[in-house]
Amino acid sequence: MSNQRNMRQAVAAISVSAALLSGTSAWAQDTVDVKVYFYEGCPKYVDNWTVDVTKNPPQKVRWTAYDLTGSKQDKTATYEIYFDPFVGPGNTDPNQDGVILSKPVSGSVPQNVAFKYSIVAPNCAALDPIIRVL
Repeated sequence: MSNQRNMRQAVAAISVSAALLSGTSAWAQDTVDVKVYFYEGCPKYVDNWTVDVTKNPPQKVRWTAYDLTGSKQDKTATYEIYFDPFVGPGNTDPNQDGVILSKPVSGSVPQNVAFKYSIVAPNCAALDPIIRVL
């Protein structure tokens, strides 16, 4: 009888934890996904304007290019991610098939600060969303 009660308590604890994590899904994974929507080779908008990432544990951001409707991945999109105009794209992996992956958030980055980043494509206006480090 005691084992059944312990099992029910464990299942209840797992259910509560799952509910909490589903509300903060970015915290539950090491990579946060952002869809970048392109039209005629230019980035037009992202599905998550303010991306929340944690530095402990350090998370990465993965940007994936899509057509304007979001119905299919745009594997031919040419773009770069800039976190700072003086740093350039060195803090991300190269664009492969429309996907760019950042390095993990550095432990030296201040918490609870929002940073502008830029999505840059040739001959297009830059798109400047936000990354917030929690």
